[in-house]
Amino acid sequence: MTITTAFCDLHPQYELAADENIRIHLVKRSEGLTEAHCTHPYCDRHYSRGFGYFSSGMDQQDIRSLVEQHRCGLNHDIEYMALIRIDSVLIWACPVGSCQATQFYWII
Repeated sequence: MTITTAFCDLHPQYELAADENIRIHLVKRSEGLTEAHCTHPYCDRHYSRGFGYFSSGMDQQDIRSLVEQHRCGLNHDIEYMALIRIDSVLIWACPVGSCQATQFYWII
């Protein structure tokens, strides 16, 4: 699935915007969503396919949360899923353009 709009995992009512300034790259990406940041005015949350969701000033809790984040698991385990909306329902989706993998988004 091609992701055109993704949302912040901390502020799911705010879209992510493309971010060319993120300098963290594990693997170069050629398709789909790559790097983005939250559009909430006071949020420093970012998303990268290789790191998932993270804050600019990462601490131990953020590092632990990277391990717990949703990954696709279908032939490309390194990809972290992005939060998207389909028919007004939030779900986790794989950022690889040809992959259709999704997971439920649970609000705690």
